[in-house]
Amino acid sequence: MLSRRLLFSSSVALCAALGLTSYAVSGSVGSACRDGTARGDWDLPTSGQSDGFLNGSLYLNNSTGPVNAPVYTIFGTLTDLPSPCLSCIEGRIDAYLDDGFGPAPDYIVRGNYAGLWFTGRGSFSADIYTPSGAGPVGRMSGAFADPPTNDQIGEFKAEWTICP
Repeated sequence: MLSRRLLFSSSVALCAALGLTSYAVSGSVGSACRDGTARGDWDLPTSGQSDGFLNGSLYLNNSTGPVNAPVYTIFGTLTDLPSPCLSCIEGRIDAYLDDGFGPAPDYIVRGNYAGLWFTGRGSFSADIYTPSGAGPVGRMSGAFADPPTNDQIGEFKAEWTICP
């Protein structure tokens, strides 16, 4: 009877150890991910006449590297989309990320934005793809402010994650 209990408890301990090992290995796969914050210029399109733009920098979080130098620059176009809401702004984001080394782009960014026309404030979300267009490898979301009564260029702030 004692040997059965010993065998059972040894088996349980072995399974637990293997489970923890497989968890640690699968958890290390996520370490290839990079994440951080982004900020920059946001200029909404003017009354559907022309496209607007976004231009900014992506920075790493403290936990994944230095925060003082940008790891990517984002350049993109903001295109108004028709909306039944007359006091709303809605549109499409088409952008790319470049790290400044080798051929550009490093990633393609596609998403949408929405907000209130009177304030020029809103939020956006976008998926990040490899240039080959394979499934999304990352995500970016944040907020923007570009008041319509102000001739100055607005700004955006966001958080991003890329897991190549």
